[in-house]
Amino acid sequence: MNIDANVDVINLFNQDRPDDINICTGVGPTEGELVYHMFDSTGMNTLSPETAEEWTRMGRKKTGTRVVPVKTINQILDENLPSGQSIDYMNIDLEGFDRAVVASLDLDRYRPSVISIEIHDIDILNLGNDPTVARLTQYGYKLAAIARVTYIFALKKQAA
Repeated sequence: MNIDANVDVINLFNQDRPDDINICTGVGPTEGELVYHMFDSTGMNTLSPETAEEWTRMGRKKTGTRVVPVKTINQILDENLPSGQSIDYMNIDLEGFDRAVVASLDLDRYRPSVISIEIHDIDILNLGNDPTVARLTQYGYKLAAIARVTYIFALKKQAA
């Protein structure tokens, strides 16, 4: 399943990965509509006004905005995940909404084996005090790897 607010990205998924479930919508902590801020590097596009403002201050070139529909991750999974389908890997890369979406993810119903998430401004020496890390740990995940700002969590194996 691929989810992106950028219709051009979804069109590429439809072309190159037609057997996947490709959904053109924003993902946020609540349902509604938000302004999608577009930059000269599509990997920097964001629904977060704070992130857009920060990148503009850093010299990134904003190329436009448009209003897009936004759904919660739970809504998207409820509507599109085939019944009985498990989630092996979930990558959350939302340029500013990562933490809020993890906080809203119903981990009682949806238990990806592996979750990767971009976490900025984290004290690596006090990971247990970070609310996102604490939540994932509470639900049985352990930190498996770090790749720059991407933190990869895996469900702890249950003893047999």
